[in-house]
Amino acid sequence: MNTSTTENGGSLWSEIIESTRTIFKSHVNWSLAYVITVVESKKGYETLRRSAKLVKGERWVTLKILMYYEIVIVWMVVWCAMFLARGEQWRSFTGILLTAFTSVMGYILMNQYLVANVVLYMHCKELNDEKLMSETAAGEYVSLPVEEEEKNHDVV
Repeated sequence: MNTSTTENGGSLWSEIIESTRTIFKSHVNWSLAYVITVVESKKGYETLRRSAKLVKGERWVTLKILMYYEIVIVWMVVWCAMFLARGEQWRSFTGILLTAFTSVMGYILMNQYLVANVVLYMHCKELNDEKLMSETAAGEYVSLPVEEEEKNHDVV
């Protein structure tokens, strides 16, 4: 009986480890998908394939970026929740300030994560010898059409 428990426990742990590995691998491979969706106007599985192709040589860098921001954000949220869970802390002025501070810091960190992924996207495109959009129009003056018609600009 002890042997079957060890086998079942062993297989459970191996399934947990394999599932975690698969989740991280998918997240790393698809980390540039939302940047590609906006910049290259691709959709669906094409975006995921493109992201996996671009990240191919920089998976460790992508994993480090992912782990840094996830650890910092999760640590901050858990710390705030633990502080607020003590008694009536959430009703105090300190609790309100802490909640506001945590919200603002979470917003800032998520924006930094977005910028880090955009920079990683540009770096990966450079490694794959693909031209960036800024290089194609660099130094050229782009004139925008100006409408000469007078429009009603009344403020309501």
